[in-house]
Amino acid sequence: MERKFEPNVLEVKTFALMLFLAIARMIIYYLRSTFPLYLPSSVGYGLFSVVITAYWFLLNPVLMFLAFYRVCGQNFPEKAGSSIVSFVAGSLAGQVIGGLIMSGVLSTTTEFGFISGLGILFSELEFGVVSDVLLALAAVASAWLVRKWDEMLLQVQPEWRFQRPFEISLASVLYVTFGILTLLVVPILGLFSLGLGRNPIDLWLTGGVVILLVISGLSQITIGYGVYKGKRWGWMVAFMISLIGLALNVILLTIFVLLPLPLEILGVAQIVATVISIVLDLIVIGLLLPFGSRQYCRMVNPRAVTQQSTV
Repeated sequence: MERKFEPNVLEVKTFALMLFLAIARMIIYYLRSTFPLYLPSSVGYGLFSVVITAYWFLLNPVLMFLAFYRVCGQNFPEKAGSSIVSFVAGSLAGQVIGGLIMSGVLSTTTEFGFISGLGILFSELEFGVVSDVLLALAAVASAWLVRKWDEMLLQVQPEWRFQRPFEISLASVLYVTFGILTLLVVPILGLFSLGLGRNPIDLWLTGGVVILLVISGLSQITIGYGVYKGKRWGWMVAFMISLIGLALNVILLTIFVLLPLPLEILGVAQIVATVISIVLDLIVIGLLLPFGSRQYCRMVNPRAVTQQSTV
């Protein structure tokens, strides 16, 4: 029997995707490393840290994972060798190109020299390539796993139709409500930004926060829709966000309790908001974990289902 192997060294689509994402990630990394030096106040630095960290998270891992999951996941087993080469080569080329671009920009617009910019590139290059490749591999492995999972489930339940549980309906309503409330904050923040004057740094930071709020609101509405329709990705993202939010809010509440802060109106409001967030996260987790909710969203063990169906 004739054996056929993938002759291409590079997978062009995979290489181009990694190249683009690596360049974008390096641009954010340079801003993250240098821009705080030019902020005039600690408040501006804190706001910038929130904005740039959120964009960093949206790009890597969220956008990178989704891109490789959708674009490269289906064909990875057949083109594993060329895909891995493309991951490494695309990440390396993208980071070098992004680093050279930002080194040139910094040397012409700020006090940073070109050599200092190359130092930033050197400090990130090795770790950045490894993290990019690992994330891409995790994405394509997840896509392959989900495909096999669906095949096993369809052998047991070809149509896979179940009545929507009340818990799923309530969880989706909560997410859509959170998304709408987040979007309602946008015009309020826009009106607030009008009182900041014409300071370009303040305007840029406020604009970054507004964009993040829009993305967050639309994302929560999308997640609510996915949960309502019984999508596995909707369940997984909702559960992950609620669990991470629970951990972060518990840590934040612990900081508020342990630090000897004066009980001013703003401090009390922060504590109350944190407690409410913890309760809401617990409610959402409790709504997603029952077997009926997991079954409706196909978050069940296909081998266990097979064993149950043969009893």
